[in-house]
Amino acid sequence: MKGHAESQSVKLKFFPENVDFVSLLENVNPEKPLEQFFIGLFEQKISAGEERRTIKVFLPEKAKQGSNSVHIAVPSGVKTIEFLQKSGWMTIAKQSGLVLFAYEPNNQQWNNDDIDAEINYFKMAFDVINERIYYNIMLGNFYFAGYGDGGEVLQRFIMANPKVCAAMAIFDGSEDITIDYMKRMGTELSDDPNLPKTEVPVPVWIISERITENVQNVVNYWLSANDCESTVYLFEDGRQFYASKGSLNENVGIVRITEHKVNYYDQAFTHKVWNQFMKNFCRFGSAIYNNRLCKALDFAELGIEHKTMEVDGFTREWYEYVPVSRRTLGEKLPLVVALHGFGQTGEIFVGYSEWHKVAEERGFVVVFPTGSIVSAGGKAIPKTGWNLNGSLGQADDYKFIAELVTNVKSRKNIDETRVYISGQSMGSMMANCLAMTMPEIFAAVGSMSAPILNIDKQTFEAYGLDDERFEFPNKVNPDYQIPVRLFIGEHDLWGGGSFENSPAVKATIKYWIDRNDAGNVDEPFCYQPGELFENKIYVNEQKVPMVQYTMTKNRGHNCIPQEMWLVWDEWFSKYTREADGSIHFHVGYPWC
Repeated sequence: MKGHAESQSVKLKFFPENVDFVSLLENVNPEKPLEQFFIGLFEQKISAGEERRTIKVFLPEKAKQGSNSVHIAVPSGVKTIEFLQKSGWMTIAKQSGLVLFAYEPNNQQWNNDDIDAEINYFKMAFDVINERIYYNIMLGNFYFAGYGDGGEVLQRFIMANPKVCAAMAIFDGSEDITIDYMKRMGTELSDDPNLPKTEVPVPVWIISERITENVQNVVNYWLSANDCESTVYLFEDGRQFYASKGSLNENVGIVRITEHKVNYYDQAFTHKVWNQFMKNFCRFGSAIYNNRLCKALDFAELGIEHKTMEVDGFTREWYEYVPVSRRTLGEKLPLVVALHGFGQTGEIFVGYSEWHKVAEERGFVVVFPTGSIVSAGGKAIPKTGWNLNGSLGQADDYKFIAELVTNVKSRKNIDETRVYISGQSMGSMMANCLAMTMPEIFAAVGSMSAPILNIDKQTFEAYGLDDERFEFPNKVNPDYQIPVRLFIGEHDLWGGGSFENSPAVKATIKYWIDRNDAGNVDEPFCYQPGELFENKIYVNEQKVPMVQYTMTKNRGHNCIPQEMWLVWDEWFSKYTREADGSIHFHVGYPWC
């Protein structure tokens, strides 16, 4: 196959074995703390049954903690590294900071006589990638491109696992996918017990020299999955179909068809695939079922600003959103600090949580700070998280958050009585720790999917952190009461959402009840507004709700945007911290 560019020599490396991952914390660059620890082109070993297989991993210099990733299935008969170069994917990765994963056949030939074995290789490789031992990529948001017979295997894998795909382009990999295989997907349920895999939307671009009857069957499969209308829209390289208006897939359910021969080494076309199609979509784990497919956010268009400051020699960053409707009015606005989970960044948590949408509608400033680089328990590279007790990393996250709040107050007209803290997973742990150690700054806490770390031994075990480095937060300030709301998923970590199965969660709620003089943990006021949320509310002697525990039905270890709305409407909006440090409750709860 003729290339449009000569390949350049790239040194292939191998990830080291027996790494002292904890010691890598000493290699963090204070000026660029979000850099990946390993940079370059690597081969990673995969065990697929009895076979020893490999993938190629490309980590460009621009890649950072939490980068997006593109997963490429190369065709038979090519050299993987040369293909990544000549196709243009390496150039795109270098320009955009993407991490590339190349799935490759044994001896440059996919085993078309045993497709199930090849699909199993994809599954095993994908599972290894998700362990993130040597790199930190954004989980849940994966892009896929498949070529030739490699594209066929990839497409079958995505049909069986649609929730992992934000967008997919298939070059000549549709001809041999049988109707029987697609019918089988219709009999297999997705995460949603009421939804087969054939109805989970995936934006797809099918590229084929000819749209034969077999290829059209595959096109029809994706048209149905994306709930597309029959109306045809033409674009430069073919036809496009959109999801029905009013459909749940509106704006994201898209199928493109290109019916002509495309040179795999046409780098201009590869750039179109990424820049005009794939990167327009995003898939977040913040959903009850099947991950949430949405349009990718344009921060510049929305007015979400990237900010940095130096704290103790470390460059710290956050993303800041001021509602459009309040930017010129000059009124005092509340402030919400939203903390991401382990391995995420502030940038990821913007779309993951959708706090910016609540801020726009309800009129407050929201900031999304990125945590410091902290230990992953010695089992993988350190990743972005929160230095809960000062021993997980080198940076002081408590000082960072305090200085961040001060910074925003100095530039924006913030109502100092209405500053709130939220977070998910490790961000929830940090939010609780901040409320314990500097409650005077915040008027209320509302967080998701994690109790106070190490409030009991089971919390250690859930994270595999069974050593003495993890202690209760230092410098707890018991002089201030603070309203706390915690959401845990029914199928979350820690044993799930029930107190019976999750003593760490119950112990966290009991801590806040005791601290806020809010009654007995076993004697809540129960409130269930619908089928999704079950609430336990605890009030003080003045009948002010000071602690609320909410179990989100069917949810695992994530959060969903609806929870952010509830945190604001039912919790944050009801509390102010007065100048004397007391909490003032503004009546208006549906259960008051």
